[in-house]
Amino acid sequence: MLKNRFKHHLFICHGKSCSENGNPEQAKAFFKDKIKEHSLEGTLRACFSSCLNLCKQSPNMVVYPDGVWYSGVQNLDWGRIFNQHLLNSKPVVELQTKNEDPK
Repeated sequence: MLKNRFKHHLFICHGKSCSENGNPEQAKAFFKDKIKEHSLEGTLRACFSSCLNLCKQSPNMVVYPDGVWYSGVQNLDWGRIFNQHLLNSKPVVELQTKNEDPK
């Protein structure tokens, strides 16, 4: 069984609300470029997810295996998530999802 292949795996919501309130394609490109720039392709991964069911708080992302959810993420937040959480394993507390009520 393959366990924890990646130090961090970022899932970027590609659902309707997140796509309307953010730019998941641009977010994915940003994170993939940063991962490549730091030669971390085997350690970090960024990909789309289907709806994360927190539409009222969109756009959303989640980092595994940490289970840290981010909501209301805008393009100015991406660098902080990458540098602080993905590189240094310190979640960005101010961006974490505050309420788990779906939709």
